[in-house]
Amino acid sequence: MRKFKILTVICSLIMCIFLAEVATRAYYFNKLTTNQLILSRDPDLIYEHRPSISFTNIYGIKTKYNSLGFSGEEIMAKKAGTLRMLGIGDSIMDAPHLNEDKKFLHIIAQELKEDTEKDVEIINAAVGGYNTWQELAMIKEKGLAIKPDLIIVGICLNDFNSSKPVLSKVLFSNRIGENYRDGSKARYFNSLYQRSDFYKFIYDFFSNSKRKMYTKEGFLSYAKSYNIGITNEEFRKWCHPFNEMVDLAQSNKIEILFVIFPLQGQVMNREMFSYKDLSDFFTRIKAHYIDLMGEFNKADVEGKALYREKDIIHPNEYGYQLAAMSIAKYILDNKMLK
Repeated sequence: MRKFKILTVICSLIMCIFLAEVATRAYYFNKLTTNQLILSRDPDLIYEHRPSISFTNIYGIKTKYNSLGFSGEEIMAKKAGTLRMLGIGDSIMDAPHLNEDKKFLHIIAQELKEDTEKDVEIINAAVGGYNTWQELAMIKEKGLAIKPDLIIVGICLNDFNSSKPVLSKVLFSNRIGENYRDGSKARYFNSLYQRSDFYKFIYDFFSNSKRKMYTKEGFLSYAKSYNIGITNEEFRKWCHPFNEMVDLAQSNKIEILFVIFPLQGQVMNREMFSYKDLSDFFTRIKAHYIDLMGEFNKADVEGKALYREKDIIHPNEYGYQLAAMSIAKYILDNKMLK
């Protein structure tokens, strides 16, 4: 009888854990479900924006994708004397929380237009969640065909991941299920953390992580301690798509500029580089790049808020404006648009 009770307790416990795992997976699934994305025919892109739709996104911003799945209107044949600028990146460049005229690509275009006295056309091909391999595929698949004069590639430190995100079809939409936790790792039982949404929920709730951002002090502590570790092997793999982007741009007589966005914690910690190895790599291959760490550090010292509230990655409106001014100055100083 006693053995039966113990067995019943064990079975009940297993069932509770199973149901908890299902519930937390449903919780994360609901956060990641969207009708704005479709599976791509290109296996390297994996997923892309649904073409030719207009909608109001979750931030209340009116959004429109053209037939290529790029933000904005249809792309017409380039007029003589027009400078065409193509943005490639992830959610930092996409900036879905801002209206088009507040996004840094638009601000760059306005600055260049004033200085060059030419029409500057911006094309935003960024897709939230993309890593560098997908961005390379976007340049190959769609970017080169529209004949840009300048390609701006936005870089965040979580873009290095060489394993591909997965987008699977569900009943009425698609789900992005990235097979890594945005670079996050657990101190205890990390293997379980990467595989179990229930353990992730519990760990995040009780540890110094995203579930403890409800207070300002908790968030600042999390931001300062947040770190994306990149091994030497992962870095070597990361260099391949950058090399190929440079080769593609040169062979097609297109200027290319890499922009490295620091994490908020790095700025708070007064780091000198967003990622020094990456800066050294771009210097070594003689590629145009700008690390925004310097300008962000100066602004942070002055007490300027640079990031969205409780967000360690995405700049706020002022942060984007500062980035745009720095990028436009670099483009002009280096005569990248002749």
